[in-house]
Amino acid sequence: MTTIACTRSTMSADSAAVDDTICSVVKIARTPHGILGWCGVASTGPRLAQWLCGDRRGAPPDMSEAAALLVDGDSIWYFDGTEHPYEIADPFAACGSGAMAALAVLHCGGTTKDAVRIAAKIDPHTSGKIRTMEV
Repeated sequence: MTTIACTRSTMSADSAAVDDTICSVVKIARTPHGILGWCGVASTGPRLAQWLCGDRRGAPPDMSEAAALLVDGDSIWYFDGTEHPYEIADPFAACGSGAMAALAVLHCGGTTKDAVRIAAKIDPHTSGKIRTMEV
């Protein structure tokens, strides 16, 4: 899967995609509404980014096999299998197979990049270059 870790203004993600092969992919993107990071089915993230960049009419793409986080500088929004995102009240969040490790690092005061780096040490589905973006 992957690890996405964020605060209200910064997001980091690993870059590995594992299926029939292993390759490096982009899992975070800048949108007009903030920085979006996704995990799960890889094609869901770009479709959600297109929806966020468009007129946002109708429901967002099916997130039943994916999750995403959006940070805008003030808030963290979580997209999952439900029709509408919800706001995370905590100052940071994480999603993906390495989320628990990443959250532990964030609770201890680490950066989002630290969180993904440590998650990669214990989660076999988190690896590759770590990308970080700020709002």
